[in-house]
Amino acid sequence: LPVYWSGCERRCGHPRGDHVDVVAAPGGGYRVTTAVRGRDPRGTLLDDPSGFAAALARTLP
Repeated sequence: LPVYWSGCERRCGHPRGDHVDVVAAPGGGYRVTTAVRGRDPRGTLLDDPSGFAAALARTLP
């Protein structure tokens, strides 16, 4: 899945279709959400970008 990193909730220019959405969270960290057609969005919080792979694994079915 393509990964789209955003600095705020507006997510300007985020892709259409299936993707991973990484949005800066208020107060620090990121919210990682999978956006897959036909499935409910699943998300988790990420404090340190070096833990991205583990955070992504928590969002996949």
